Amino acid sequence: MPPVSSNSSAPVPSISSAPSGDSSTGSAPSSLLQLARIIRRGDPVVFVTGSGLSAPSGIPTFRGAEGVWAKWVLEWGTRAAFLADPRGWYDNFWIPAHVVAEPGSTSERTYEPSAGHFAVAEVAACRQTNVHVITQNIDGLHQRAGLPSERLVEVHGRAGLLKCVSPGCRYAAAESIGPAQLDLATATAEWEADAKGPDATPDPALRARVVVHLRLRPAGGGVRATCRVVARCDPKATRTVLGALPTCPACGAPALPQALLFDEEYES
Repeated sequence: MPPVSSNSSAPVPSISSAPSGDSSTGSAPSSLLQLARIIRRGDPVVFVTGSGLSAPSGIPTFRGAEGVWAKWVLEWGTRAAFLADPRGWYDNFWIPAHVVAEPGSTSERTYEPSAGHFAVAEVAACRQTNVHVITQNIDGLHQRAGLPSERLVEVHGRAGLLKCVSPGCRYAAAESIGPAQLDLATATAEWEADAKGPDATPDPALRARVVVHLRLRPAGGGVRATCRVVARCDPKATRTVLGALPTCPACGAPALPQALLFDEEYES
């Protein structure tokens, strides 16, 4: 259902039509009915939402056998891993986990709000309610569903924004960089070799390694390709990698997504 405008005076049907009690049985009202009454009275109510709300939208959850963190968190989901290798962090963790749906694609995946997002937005947008939302999600789907920004706290950040890693920089904690779109490119298996002629032969020892970053520099009469090798893979495979590394507009330091990582504090 479409979101209700924040200046709409129409009450939420499920709340306005809620009965005053169960007269047929005399039983105590259910917890859901009690919540409806609290919301109707305008009492302060806070919804805390997590990845389960966005799962129906197709976004992978963070826990479980197929969860994002079950696959990547121990090795990559930290600021320390980013600082050790910013480009590798994007190529091997952030881009496949959060940006593209398939390896080799340069189109960022998009999602639509779920029925749960619209329901929360509709309740919060009614004038007589005093509902706010604290979300651990970084997908921005609450706002896309129509939840007023003044009623939303994105405690873990938001995808599409960046932060500086340099302590003391204005963009390290107080402000965000963006909205910003990552520069995506594709990389295929290339081998380190002297390309001085059509008969140049790559080193056989490198045939099972994938190149994630390729630079060309003059080497005598030809060109030498040098690469940074990070993993073994199918030589014919194509993967999505970062083009230009995002940097802070204030100090030039590397910038990482505005998302709370596992070794960060909430003021990060």
